[in-house]
Amino acid sequence: MKRHLTVVVVGLGNFGSYMARTLARLGHTVIAIDKNEERVHAVGRDLAKAVTANVATKEIYREVGAGGADLAVVSLGERIDLSALATLHLKELGVKEIWVKVISEDQAQMMHMIGATNTIFPERDMAERLALGLHQPYITDRLKIADDFGILEFQLPEHLAGKSLIDLDLRRRFSVNVIALHDNETGESLLNFDPKQPLAEGDILYILGLLKNLERFQESFKT
Repeated sequence: MKRHLTVVVVGLGNFGSYMARTLARLGHTVIAIDKNEERVHAVGRDLAKAVTANVATKEIYREVGAGGADLAVVSLGERIDLSALATLHLKELGVKEIWVKVISEDQAQMMHMIGATNTIFPERDMAERLALGLHQPYITDRLKIADDFGILEFQLPEHLAGKSLIDLDLRRRFSVNVIALHDNETGESLLNFDPKQPLAEGDILYILGLLKNLERFQESFKT
């Protein structure tokens, strides 16, 4: 069963608006806050709740029910002071996961000290993904889920077609685990599948492991 989330999005610039709309489209409950009435109006019909308010005011987070949220995303551009206040207010209300958009390593360090659980560098992350796609075309996406842990999205190349997970032996060779499979032919995403099943070109493997082990795996598929 897919996990249903209640998410508070603070700041409705381009990043925040896309995040809010996408989460809502995926079936999650999204509450958005921004001081700009036009931005709030633009996304309001797509979300569970959208509020025009001063994001620096602690009381607004209590009023919209942020204390019961599973996750908060703070996206306030270069206003690091507002990002810090929003993060503090959300932490005080008991939100366990707080993701903050930042533009520098110094900002990221500050946000983690205040209470952010994750920091987001949209431009840097997109540039890294594009560069990775050029350098290693079989790695279609990468997600860091902790300081030393992550997930790779690996599209099976032609020369590995017909092999099974047992044949690939990734756990022994790289100390990583395949946690899901997207079948290119049927379009199905599978959590439970036969490790002896022959894989087809274009199938996508979702591979979980320590970042250092994922890097070793990536290095083996350089162009």
